[in-house]
Amino acid sequence: MLVETAGERILLPGGELRWWPAFLSPERAGCAFRALRRRAHWERSRIRIAGRWLEVPRLNAWYGEPGREYGYSGTRLVRRPFFPRPRLVARPG
Repeated sequence: MLVETAGERILLPGGELRWWPAFLSPERAGCAFRALRRRAHWERSRIRIAGRWLEVPRLNAWYGEPGREYGYSGTRLVRRPFFPRPRLVARPG
């Protein structure tokens, strides 16, 4: 079930963060994680460090608005359009 609190407000330089440590129940969080693992276009990037190309030890998936690009250490991630937002419905009980 979705939480119904305002969350913890953490002030940052030039902004703030809202944190909900129990935003989803463990069951719903697991379901959302499995859906992202299946649906996202994961890729393994390579980066340049000290003149050498190394494989990044994690998977990346970059989603964004048209015209937005992201890169670091000589690597450009391919921007993909957002996929439809899943509906999270809180059920009583």
